[in-house]
Amino acid sequence: MTMEVNLRYFANLTEKDILRWRNIRKAVDVVDDAGRKAKSDSYALMLTWQGLLIHRKYNDVPYSIDELVPSPREEKHRNIVYNDRTLKIPLDYILGIKGDLPNPVENDHNKRLIHAWQAKLNNMITVMTERSIISARAECVDELMLNPGIIEIQRKVRNREISIDDGENMFSDHIRNDESLINNTVALMTRTGGVSVNQAYQLAVLRANVFDLSNAILPNAIMSNYAEGIVDQVDVLGDGKSSGMSLISNGRGLKDSEWFHRKTHLATAVVKGILHDVDCGSNQLVEMYIPSAELALACVGKYRLMDDGSERMIDHTNVLEIKTGETIRFRSIAFCTAGVDGMPCGKCVGAMKGSIPYNVIMARDANLGMFAATTICNPLGQKMLSTKHFIRNAVSRRFVVANKDREILTSDGDKIFLKPEMCVKDTKLILKSSMVRDLADLRSLDVLDEVGIDKLPYFADVTFQYEIEDVMVGGKTIQQHSAQTSVSSRTSRFSLEFLRFLMDKGWEVLDKKHIAVNLDGWSAKAPIFVLPLTREGLDAHRSRVENFLTFNKRNSAWKSQPVTPKIFGEVLAEFWTLIAQETKGINIIHPEIMLAALLCKDPANLSYKLTWGTGPKYFENFMTCVKNRGAGTMLIAEGQQTVLSNVKTFLVKDRQSSPLETFFQHGVT
Repeated sequence: MTMEVNLRYFANLTEKDILRWRNIRKAVDVVDDAGRKAKSDSYALMLTWQGLLIHRKYNDVPYSIDELVPSPREEKHRNIVYNDRTLKIPLDYILGIKGDLPNPVENDHNKRLIHAWQAKLNNMITVMTERSIISARAECVDELMLNPGIIEIQRKVRNREISIDDGENMFSDHIRNDESLINNTVALMTRTGGVSVNQAYQLAVLRANVFDLSNAILPNAIMSNYAEGIVDQVDVLGDGKSSGMSLISNGRGLKDSEWFHRKTHLATAVVKGILHDVDCGSNQLVEMYIPSAELALACVGKYRLMDDGSERMIDHTNVLEIKTGETIRFRSIAFCTAGVDGMPCGKCVGAMKGSIPYNVIMARDANLGMFAATTICNPLGQKMLSTKHFIRNAVSRRFVVANKDREILTSDGDKIFLKPEMCVKDTKLILKSSMVRDLADLRSLDVLDEVGIDKLPYFADVTFQYEIEDVMVGGKTIQQHSAQTSVSSRTSRFSLEFLRFLMDKGWEVLDKKHIAVNLDGWSAKAPIFVLPLTREGLDAHRSRVENFLTFNKRNSAWKSQPVTPKIFGEVLAEFWTLIAQETKGINIIHPEIMLAALLCKDPANLSYKLTWGTGPKYFENFMTCVKNRGAGTMLIAEGQQTVLSNVKTFLVKDRQSSPLETFFQHGVT
């Protein structure tokens, strides 16, 4: 029997009352404050109740069926999977209505509530599903390790016929396509992301093997421990300590990364905090071209200028309206006119200001510049301590379209695009039918983030089917063309935009071995494939980031021109793209803060004062900013004797201190 519940009444029940619902799952019809009805069940409503804790704080806001966690009682949610995206629907709804809260204390309270929500929801789900946990039994692991294909991969790796990296690629393809592993639990968890491919590969192929620092398996494993006679510390570290393995390989790089992290702190510390309740009203909006869906997602939280002249915050509900190839204009701290150097207004920072730590007792933000620098630089040092990112002598090369493919493809070196004339009704992309399993996994899990995309196979080449003019007999004929989509050490995968297109449009089955995707309606401005960069070494990536912030690849004419909103947007998009190679999903606010900290008043005349607002401003080398702004940071970076012996030190104008200069005061004459 179906019961009917008023959503407002239900939302304000006690937790004790809610937990009584967990024994028997019942069908429930829910009525909201507007009189609208939705089908649900007691289990989905218990999940919803946990997410309504912030709404209960704003109890005057009408309750809506749009904030319900979906229930399989609804036909469109018949195969619903409860994950991060579905469970946070109630939170997204109320935070979307309340918008960008200017009060940092209120923001801090909401963050505490979200933390409580995560803990309580996790506890409840654990209790309610403890009899339904998916795990791999010993038989499943044994079945995987005794699989003929797995044994053959293990043999090739041990005999050094293939490298460990090539073995992992072969393992990934095998575990996706081998029919005998369809129902194997380990294989299933690997395909859907329950465990990483690398974890399963280590378990099934590399377990009990010991490899040296050149990443080759040793023929005789080290059996005794350090106390029993091993005197070579390198052997000990290489055998048992993953961080030690990376330290031996990357010791100098790790040291350079830590020093770079320190230097960026010194450069960005002048961006001190946020004027939360201020809107400066700046009409200088940054213009930024959006080359990918990933960059559009990074802009969540910024205030965008709409066609009707209004400003609207980019959030999870409208970010998909930003199309690849579009240019957007948004508020930026680089052009904030609040009038306080180092303290942008809350509107120019955007909703991400709620993520910055705030001390409610002292009524102070964490240093905004140092927070951004840490967000960008800290992953470099941390990843250098992981053998997952061990340097393996790979070199990234830019992709160049082969001569035979130039009629249908174009590329910028990292992305592959279809030519506009190919984006028509009769053009199809032909794929192997084995991909259906991967696509079905993604569709059922409703995952379209970076983790999900990386679970898809990579393509060395792909086949297109399209119509061409038949010059011999007239009319049109269908042609199939195999196009190369890889270059040495780099193999393409679907772009996020194309994956969304594929999920929405679907595919047709051609035969037992192939499916086809109709490309009618695909935009030539969006990449259809992307080529992820190989890991040339995190220290090399750190070096590229550091060189970018020195602007040493820009000529003098570029450096001497005032920074306009358009120029700032171009540099910001380029910098974000570089950072995102190693720090996936990073919000645009962090590279924006770092670049804004490098805007100087008049470096040609030795004035390096931080300059925002409407006056002229110029990009300057981040180390020049460190040396020529605050005397305290300058002394930290260079050493007192070096600074005092340099004549230029005494010619610099408009010195600007930072929060780091607690031990040094300017002299008064």
